[in-house]
Formats: sequence, structure tokens, C-alpha cells
Amino acid sequence: MHIASGKGNVGIGTTVPTQNLDINGSIRLRDQLFDAANNSGVNGQVLIKTGGVALWESIPSVSPSITGTICSSSYNFPIATAVTLGASNNFNYTGTSITVPTGKWVITDSFLLGFGATLPAETSCWEHFTISHLPPVAAPGVFQTFPGITTDVIGSPLISGVVVSPSTFGLANGQIIVNSTSGGTRTYYLRTSLPTLGGTIGNLSMISPATSNWGGTTILCISHIISHEIGVMILV
Repeated sequence: MHIASGKGNVGIGTTVPTQNLDINGSIRLRDQLFDAANNSGVNGQVLIKTGGVALWESIPSVSPSITGTICSSSYNFPIATAVTLGASNNFNYTGTSITVPTGKWVITDSFLLGFGATLPAETSCWEHFTISHLPPVAAPGVFQTFPGITTDVIGSPLISGVVVSPSTFGLANGQIIVNSTSGGTRTYYLRTSLPTLGGTIGNLSMISPATSNWGGTTILCISHIISHEIGVMILV
């Protein structure tokens, strides 16, 4: 054991301790470990750095994955009605939604995109999806004043997909992270738009995007766990 002169640092296995207690070697702890609040913790708690100090905390319960409700209705989304992204009526309701409890969630979406016919040569169509927690006031596929992207979103609020000629089909998939602080459950309603067209497409319609009509449509979420600054010690 070495005590550094003038600093009071104690070194075990080292003559140059850099902290109040500096151990160069293994540690065998026969009793309890107290945190910054002088608590020894209880079984199942973890030691986590919070606000610059180490505290025993309970592990948050993690809900299993949640599956959303997928629309089973059919509707057409004519390209002629597509508007500029950011306009007041730029997203229409797809009939698909997901309900989650309070907390951070990763909503994962995968949708098959399809037209009633093959796109003309050298054309393409981008389709964007987003979510809003404000209930829709119109049926799926019917344009309405867009209530706005939910403020619960962390990061990008958009999921995008593309159909490129000569194909009839495309795929949109991605993730949206939300932090629901409603204090109860909150439903997020999936909305879609066709803001970007490449070439002259004509009167074709996107048929029933994000519905069960095509199959291959999924919307689910899992709890989003934010990692802490340091590793954890678990009491068993």
C-alpha cells in the first residue's frame, strides 16, 4: 500500500495513485457496495452513473414488441393529387396505426408499394410516410388538412420508398423513433404522400399503400433503450 504525499491518494499495487483509491489488480468484495447516496441497493438493481455520480437504480421494465393495426380497406391514391412536401394537406391517412405506452419506442415499418399497371419507361415515383398522433378526420385515401408530424419524433420523421419503371412494385421500409410522454397509451396514425415524381406518369394510381391488400405490410415497435455512460454492476 502506498499513500501519495500531499494528496492523500491510496495506491494498492501502484506507487502513483491517481484517485482517492487506486487499485492495480483484482478486487474481492465480501460485503456491500454503497453508492453516492450511501445506499447499498437491493437485489436486481444496477449501478449507473447519473449526474456525475454512481447510484443504484432499478432496471426499467421492457415491454415486448407491439404490433400495429394494418388497414384492410382498398383505396387508390391518384398521382394527380400529389402535392409538395410541407403543404398543409400533403399526407393522407393510410388506415394503419400503432398504439404504444409511455416511453421511447422504435417504430419499424415495411410496406409494399404497387401500381395498377407498369410505370411508363424512364419514370419513377417516390412515396413518403410519416406519423401523427392526432386522429384522422377522413377515411383512408381521402386528402384532408394535415395536422402535422408528431412532435414526439426523435430524428427523422420520414420513411420513404420508390417504384422505378418498368416495375409495378416497390418497397418502403425504415424506422421512426418516438418519445411518448402522454402518461398513458398513445396512438400514432400512419400517413402517406407522393411528393416526388420522375417523368410523365399519367393517370396511374398507387393502390392501397400500407394496407393488408398487398401482403408484406408490417408495423411494429420495440422499446428504445438509451445506453448509459458507464457499464453496470448488477445486484443478484
